[in-house]
Amino acid sequence: MKNIFLTGLFAFTFLFASCEDSSETDIHNEEIIEENDTNVDKLYPSKVNVTSLETVQFYYTVKTDGLAKRDLYDSITFSVSGIEEEFRVFRIGYEDPNDPIGNPAEYQVENWYHTFISIGAHEAKLIGYKNGTKKTLDAVTFGVTNPNDFFNIDWSDPQTKSNSYTNSINNFVLNVSSKYAGSVVNRKKVAGASYSWKYKSWPYTQQEFEKGRDVLYNAMVKLYGEPTYTKQDDLVKIFNDSFVDKIDELDDIECIWITEKNKIALLSTLRFNEFQKFYELYAQEKE
Repeated sequence: MKNIFLTGLFAFTFLFASCEDSSETDIHNEEIIEENDTNVDKLYPSKVNVTSLETVQFYYTVKTDGLAKRDLYDSITFSVSGIEEEFRVFRIGYEDPNDPIGNPAEYQVENWYHTFISIGAHEAKLIGYKNGTKKTLDAVTFGVTNPNDFFNIDWSDPQTKSNSYTNSINNFVLNVSSKYAGSVVNRKKVAGASYSWKYKSWPYTQQEFEKGRDVLYNAMVKLYGEPTYTKQDDLVKIFNDSFVDKIDELDDIECIWITEKNKIALLSTLRFNEFQKFYELYAQEKE
């Protein structure tokens, strides 16, 4: 599949793996975060009704009753349903790690960002830890919708795009691109989605490859349901009959969705590593 996104998106992915996501640094929130109230344990989002891939800004307060925060918590984390890891927004450090009594210092993230990839209901939590005990301080429910289609691709928009979205919790980077493919008489807009891991070097571990694949797959299942075609079907024929690009001998098809608006294939390849599969999604508007 020489004209499909794998080679181009891989280069795009590798570039953004070591760069800061522009959505984190250039975000302009239309809604104003509530005033700081130090008398409550509260997680403050910039908004709770968002679209897929929209970035939300967060900050928090905790009730201290005049005590130092380190006297109440060893650490405070932020979590989102569906993601195993937690993002630590507060911790205690020591000038001398061998002397945990003297000179404690507090390290805190004042505000941070999260991008919701999958549609549906998501719950974000603020969690406090003290002496091994875990306590939920606050929880906020988010409704995530997708007004367009495949990762917010608007098939009617003639413009193409390339965007990268990074989550601070697990440092997962989602790269979404669109372009035109096919012949002059059969020119179609196509889109691709791939992944990388911020702060991790290529090649990734097998677990990281599979985890990236699961994020892409689960996002499609939440949006469209289970795949229309799986390994038990003749995926090569279905792909070649359905898409303007044809499958390459170095690539494999994991499954295919045929939806109301598009056709989507989850692809894998060994072209970057002969022992581990790299995964990406390839989509085309349905006629």
